[in-house]
Amino acid sequence: MTRSPPASTRLLTLSLISLLIVLILLSHSVHSFHITPKLNISPKRARVSLESSKEPDDPSSLLAEAQRLRDAAAQLKSTLPDRPPPDYPPPPPPSIQVYGSNGLLGSALTRHLLRTTKSPVTALVHDYSRTSKLSLTVGAEDGKGEIQAAWKSLDQSMSFDPSVQSSYGLDRLTVLETEILDPQQLPPPTSLIYFCATDFSGSTPRSLSKLSVGLLFRSISRPLKGRCEIEGLKNIIDKCPKDNTVTIIVPTPKQGVFMDFMTPFGDFYGIKKLQREVLKSVRSDIKTVVVELPRVDVLRETSSGKGAEWISVDDAVRVIAEAVEDQVVTLPL
Repeated sequence: MTRSPPASTRLLTLSLISLLIVLILLSHSVHSFHITPKLNISPKRARVSLESSKEPDDPSSLLAEAQRLRDAAAQLKSTLPDRPPPDYPPPPPPSIQVYGSNGLLGSALTRHLLRTTKSPVTALVHDYSRTSKLSLTVGAEDGKGEIQAAWKSLDQSMSFDPSVQSSYGLDRLTVLETEILDPQQLPPPTSLIYFCATDFSGSTPRSLSKLSVGLLFRSISRPLKGRCEIEGLKNIIDKCPKDNTVTIIVPTPKQGVFMDFMTPFGDFYGIKKLQREVLKSVRSDIKTVVVELPRVDVLRETSSGKGAEWISVDDAVRVIAEAVEDQVVTLPL
């Protein structure tokens, strides 16, 4: 009698047979794949083949293509809306210096420049404490309030009145005390200088005619210091930087307007003649203008009514201010 194998043995046998069948199927599926080998083409050879297939450039075709692009750009530009030019801010106005701005001509010229231009104006004076003429002429005393004795009230003051003084241009005015005969005290020159400084009132030395203690002390204590019209003008010219165009305008009385006056430094008209010689010998980058004046009337009217040998101060400063493009201006015009 034959014995049958146990159930566990039969199950193991079936598992091994199934595993063998799976391995056979997997092996057959792997061999059925067809792998394509890579093409071994060098980059250099491929580049040569591409370049060889490219046609050579034709100059006529390139010119035609360039013209086509220009026409397309012009057509595109014509379709764009009109654009206004850029709104660049204007250059700042040039600064102006007025030497001798506390005198009759200097103070009136300072007033004229402040009210007719937008330029910053520097008023140069010999003594800052004696600027009443300049202060009154430019309108610095037209504000609110009134000036009274110091002991009358402690709260009296003069303040700026916008309704009256807003058009005076006082915000562009700088008053600077300087000694014109001392080069170390002179400020750097600006591109436009009006030289109204003088040692004379008419043809009389100011140290005598104005009873100026400071000017009298200067003439006595430092007799070799120099003359305002000569050495003072030279100091300003020497202070001008090179290769910067500077215009210096000098008003001066015509020959014979005043009676001559002798001083330790020479006679009045001799000094004025030397001043002209100084102006003629300046560097080429410095332009000088001489304005010859008759007698200047202190009245502000446009016509003084005193004859051809007189001119109102307003007419005088108007011509002086506009004499930038001239060389010699003789009044009356």
